[in-house]
Amino acid sequence: MLQEQGENFVDANLVARCLEGDREALLELIRAHEKMVYGIAYRILGDPEEARDAAQEVFLKVLESLPYFRGESKLSTWIYRIALNECTGRMKRSRMRAEVALPEVPDSGPSVLEAMEEEERNHLLRSAVAGLPKKYRRVVVLHYFEGLSYEEVAELLLLPVGTVKARLFRARKMLRKKLGRLLR
Repeated sequence: MLQEQGENFVDANLVARCLEGDREALLELIRAHEKMVYGIAYRILGDPEEARDAAQEVFLKVLESLPYFRGESKLSTWIYRIALNECTGRMKRSRMRAEVALPEVPDSGPSVLEAMEEEERNHLLRSAVAGLPKKYRRVVVLHYFEGLSYEEVAELLLLPVGTVKARLFRARKMLRKKLGRLLR
């Protein structure tokens, strides 16, 4: 609770400095959130170039909307929401099918065969997650790949926590069905 209050104070201070035209504060805001914004854009859009473009657009929208930030949630949650909206809009506009890009697992074993099997499993998992309906794919990406808690996912997607848990349960069930023995 105290940590959250401290974060909100830092957020409020940073926003106030940005609104006063402090370039250093603006750079600080961007540096603090650029990896998160690019990460979510890349995982949703599946293309590095498109993700970079989306991230730039997100920060332009953050700048335009900063006077309207009310501080009712953490600044990072607010920026995350803008990033999600931007990526969703891009997907709708281009009608592209996003492939969720999971982090590649480095080759830790000496065997070429093991490395090939691992790559195949990663490919199957990426394809299976990308094939989930959007409402399930979003909660899976945010919870499992972005590391957000149920509560953070719920706040970000404007859903009850129970709905987030139910969607994750259903998504895991769908993935188990698609992947069979791979997830056991």
